[in-house]
Amino acid sequence: FHADLLGVMKNAKTLGYRGRLAVLTTTIQDVFHLPAMTRLVAGRSRWKSFSQAQKRAFIDAFSTMIRATYARRFDGYSGERFDTLQTVPVRSKTMLVKTSLTTGAGEVIRLNYLLRRFRGGWRVIEVYLKGTISELATKRSEYSSVLRREGFEGLLARIRDKVASLEASAAGN
Repeated sequence: FHADLLGVMKNAKTLGYRGRLAVLTTTIQDVFHLPAMTRLVAGRSRWKSFSQAQKRAFIDAFSTMIRATYARRFDGYSGERFDTLQTVPVRSKTMLVKTSLTTGAGEVIRLNYLLRRFRGGWRVIEVYLKGTISELATKRSEYSSVLRREGFEGLLARIRDKVASLEASAAGN
């Protein structure tokens, strides 16, 4: 995953946003378990309340947003490096992979990945920014609030707006 990210970063200008998105779509689908991540974002009881059509729509929207976010964030290279620091078994079929991203300026950013073993192998189900900030818990809090105020269609509209905003901010990149 990190090798693919570095490749995208090193070729960011040539690829542009659409090219980065195309490369990262395959990588993210191979490395992340997006349906499991979407279920975690929704929360157990809310997920059970969704119809099958809503579940598919939410998985599609959330997956699109994750890919767009990575394509937008990794838009250049200035000597960055990823290091895998440690793997820690958490429980049966679950492990934490501790990594760091060192920027060209020498700043070290901790990125930890929670992986679960599925039939097809190990897949990321959670990303912890700065080592401890759960990306999915942050989204779950945000999305729960939107669902209460605006309903399911309102949430999908918000996610689509976020993707459009990422695309617009990447224009020319």
